[in-house]
Amino acid sequence: IYINKTKGIERPQDLNGRRIGELALYGHDAGVMPKGMLSDEFGFKPEKCRWIIGGIDFPLKPIDWLPKPVPQGVDVTYANDDVDLGEMLEAGEIDALISADAPKCARRAADRWPAI
Repeated sequence: IYINKTKGIERPQDLNGRRIGELALYGHDAGVMPKGMLSDEFGFKPEKCRWIIGGIDFPLKPIDWLPKPVPQGVDVTYANDDVDLGEMLEAGEIDALISADAPKCARRAADRWPAI
């Protein structure tokens, strides 16, 4: 989980109520596990967040051929076709990013875009 340090996120509980990016689909394997751990261990509530779905280092169009079940009450939108989640994290348009892959901004300057 990568965070934008300017957003005041210091501990996992601070993710509640934030705009969080997730790769490709809400609820894919690499997203389910961290959300479950955050919920069980830190009281994280996915339904309190706004989820932005897209590509990590390149824009990603919605995957239309897969069903996209989203739990009731969870706010999920797709990133615009011309931006990616790494850019959005760097620009402060999302507060955090759940990703198995480090976005370019974290690879360039890990101290500015730490993982929690």
